[in-house]
Amino acid sequence: MNLTWDKVDLKNRMFKLEATDTKEGKAKTVPISGEVFKILTQGDRRLRDANEEDHFFLYYGKTIGHFTTALKRACENAGILWGKKGKGGFLFHDLRHTFVTDMRRAGVARTVTMEITGHAITDMNARYDTVEDFEKLDAIRMLEKFRSVDENVDQKTLTV
Repeated sequence: MNLTWDKVDLKNRMFKLEATDTKEGKAKTVPISGEVFKILTQGDRRLRDANEEDHFFLYYGKTIGHFTTALKRACENAGILWGKKGKGGFLFHDLRHTFVTDMRRAGVARTVTMEITGHAITDMNARYDTVEDFEKLDAIRMLEKFRSVDENVDQKTLTV
């Protein structure tokens, strides 16, 4: 919530965080997606002019004090179940699960995803990667396709 505009590099489409800005205490760059870039470049001047403190995240022109409170209120206003109290309630970490899972599904190398999220160990990245039943079925179909192609290979060409 303490992100300021001096850490937003629109030219290179990166958020540039210093070690003091990150949970793991390491400086890192986080890419700005196309949709976020579009929003920022269309409203950059207006967003910055409305902000006396130069903070990036605002609520009606003021800095956000407690992110969790703000997110909970936004969910309630949108009719989205919040928290662990109800089955399927939204938690902030759901965003990490979605990001890590979608990066894998998009074919992004795990090391790149880990660099973006700041996960230093593979186990942490794996914790957020969710494999769905449809992906398991796809994997079996891929195996079946592989094996059917393999069965059709002329065995004579495989002799050494």
